[in-house]
Amino acid sequence: MLLELPDGRELPVNYRREGNQVFAGADGRWWRPLREGNAPVRMLIRGETLTGKARVAFDDPAYKRAVFDRLRPKVPKWLPEWLDAHLVVIDLDPTTLPE
Repeated sequence: MLLELPDGRELPVNYRREGNQVFAGADGRWWRPLREGNAPVRMLIRGETLTGKARVAFDDPAYKRAVFDRLRPKVPKWLPEWLDAHLVVIDLDPTTLPE
């Protein structure tokens, strides 16, 4: 997907959509504008423009691992947590979802 951050930067990122949520693995530092939570973002996914509120999942390592197992199933299990990406969770705005 192409993700537009609150500061206007646009980044291509890997993603997984499940219902009204989109998950992204944040490698590098681009996730920092989202760390406070409830950050407005815009996404282009398969030709559809969607909006939502993004946050970084810091507090639940088991939830993060469970989502990453679906998002990036080929990441080695031995990879230390401190080297792994941050999990960005985006709650989609229902008014921008296609019928």
